[in-house]
Amino acid sequence: SSWQCAMGYMGTAVKSCRLDRQCAAEPTLSGCLPLQACADLTDEGCEYDFSDCKGLMANQTCTIRCKPPFTEVQGYEGSASCAAGNIVAGTPLNVTLPRCEITSCPEKNVVPIGYVKRLGGWFCADGWNGTASVTCTLSAGCNVECDARGCAPLAPVRRLAGTCAPVELPSSHRCSVDISVCAAVDVGSNCTLTCKAPFQGAAETAV
Repeated sequence: SSWQCAMGYMGTAVKSCRLDRQCAAEPTLSGCLPLQACADLTDEGCEYDFSDCKGLMANQTCTIRCKPPFTEVQGYEGSASCAAGNIVAGTPLNVTLPRCEITSCPEKNVVPIGYVKRLGGWFCADGWNGTASVTCTLSAGCNVECDARGCAPLAPVRRLAGTCAPVELPSSHRCSVDISVCAAVDVGSNCTLTCKAPFQGAAETAV
């Protein structure tokens, strides 16, 4: 019968003969090497859970999951495998990452300036313009935060500088209309013309 590699070894068993010190022939076996573990996956982010993929030996597989608050998209499962017959320690795993997504976002405890929450969703507050939207973001500590975007403050109305020229009345109205409050009116403002005593009548606004 021929020699074979034992369980946990890989290669081709070879039997050879050699001479000992007394010149007697003795058999020697070679060609079988021990199976080795592949390299562990390094956990560097907030999205993937590699805890099941430590110390994977040749021909073994593991499942890669999504870390909370991520959830796995059905049909896009993740896995890793160590190649069959691996005899080199630290060989990289064959990896298929899952598709992970955040399906729920915590509400903000404090409503950000420029936004209001009403029935039906988020909206821009008075004095702000745009289309409000809320998205989930991850902080450096892998915490999910609610991020409101899309609203910007309206530009303030720019008033013109200067004053208007004094009101001038035809000579027939100079004795009946009081124009004293309209002597120096800023651009964009108005003043009210009233009747001088003993005249009476409704006040008029000069713009």
